[in-house]
Amino acid sequence: MKYNNRWRSFFACTVMAAFVLTACNKLDTTTIGNDLIPVVDNVNTFDTTLAVEARNFFYPDSVNVYASDVHALGTVLTDPLFGTTTASILAQFKPGAFGTYPFLNAKDSIVAIDSVVLGLSYKGAYGDTNLLQHIRVYEVDPSERFYRGEKTTVDYPMFGQQVNVGNGVVDIRTLNDSATVILDKDTTKIANQLRIRLDTTLVGRAYAAYDTANAFRSDSAFNIYNKGFVILTDSTYSSNGLMYFNLTEANSNLTIFYRVIKNGVMDTAYVVFPFGNVAGNVSAQANIIRRRYDGTQVNTYVNNGTTPDDLVFVQTLPGTTTTIDVPALTGGTIYNRVVHKAELIMEQVTDASDATLGAPAYLYLDAFDDSVHVAVIDPMFYSNGTPDFRLFGGYSKTIKSASGSNVTGYTFDLTRYVQMIATRNTKNLQFRLTAPTAPNNRLSAFHFNPLYPQPAYPGSTLGVFSVYPNAVANGRVRLGGGNHATNKMRLRIIYSKI
Repeated sequence: MKYNNRWRSFFACTVMAAFVLTACNKLDTTTIGNDLIPVVDNVNTFDTTLAVEARNFFYPDSVNVYASDVHALGTVLTDPLFGTTTASILAQFKPGAFGTYPFLNAKDSIVAIDSVVLGLSYKGAYGDTNLLQHIRVYEVDPSERFYRGEKTTVDYPMFGQQVNVGNGVVDIRTLNDSATVILDKDTTKIANQLRIRLDTTLVGRAYAAYDTANAFRSDSAFNIYNKGFVILTDSTYSSNGLMYFNLTEANSNLTIFYRVIKNGVMDTAYVVFPFGNVAGNVSAQANIIRRRYDGTQVNTYVNNGTTPDDLVFVQTLPGTTTTIDVPALTGGTIYNRVVHKAELIMEQVTDASDATLGAPAYLYLDAFDDSVHVAVIDPMFYSNGTPDFRLFGGYSKTIKSASGSNVTGYTFDLTRYVQMIATRNTKNLQFRLTAPTAPNNRLSAFHFNPLYPQPAYPGSTLGVFSVYPNAVANGRVRLGGGNHATNKMRLRIIYSKI
């Protein structure tokens, strides 16, 4: 299997304190628009294309999924290029305040638990939404540790599960529809919510049995008695897609409907346990993404040794990634040249499965500046620590292929990077291509500036964070490598001689 030890070293570095990149001056001669680039006449201005070498790897480290990020839930069972994906959610629902009993009157006045509903706020879907998803809900084993902001990898172990407390079948196409709900005898409609009925005894009675002497005493006490629920899907309906939910919105909650004796009279009531996301009341939460590549094309390419690959596989993290080398930038090929434009171009090699399992909206490119550090390629494209994809590139668009046809592809502006090699003989770095998630995941740790010592500020790192709105595990794409027959990845340079 291909493996890159520099990645391990890089992720160890990112635990260091981070500074934020300051805004860069955009007034630079290399930022001129395409309409101002000199016409290629092969007398004063020239156009050349350099070959690249691409190699596929499995992404070696974890990805953060924070409480405020959308969480994936579902099963992709048949992706001929990238294999299977399963996404599970852990979520804990707590009373809005502690030190009081959240049910109406004392617990011995509760006559019956009528129903228990777990709701998740729906934000969208990826993949085939025409297939049903079978959902199962389990209590988290109380002996499990408390999960919060858990990182996810391609092979993260599943949470400890205790008892199956609910099941449901979901038609993704209906999640945007309104559901009629009766609350306090009033009828209301709720849209964009997944609703799963849970066992009234195992869940409802368990919550009602808590009191201020134990679980309802404090947040820390509640965490001892209740570690939350695991929500997962299975392959019952040959599902082939993912659903996305926001745990912090009001539609994500646990609602218990019950009957109670109030002033000597039977009455109906309900209580809502939200997802806690404020200081002193933070719920357990995690999103586990598991990938399986057995028998797939990507697995063959990752394990084919060190030979440059003619196909490149990029999967929104956690998943796969690619290294890219441009050997011809070393050795004087473009030395003493004025670089008007240098653009790394990559084209999708399509498959029938792309119709339902689409490409990532955004890709990101950074570089290794030595055996440890991962570097920003050009600080000009960053402001306040975040890359501007409108300038740097990396967003999915229609481009003209090497053969002249229109294809889906990505481009990156490497003009200043190539210019520094041409005029200052700076290092020719190895690039790394990923499809990062947003908005809080760390990208490049170091600011690459060939004019100054590395790192830019001695003894510190510069945190660069993704603003690319790829939801976790949302998107995958097969691109042509540098030696692909028709959809070559390439570095196109427009230059003039000095």
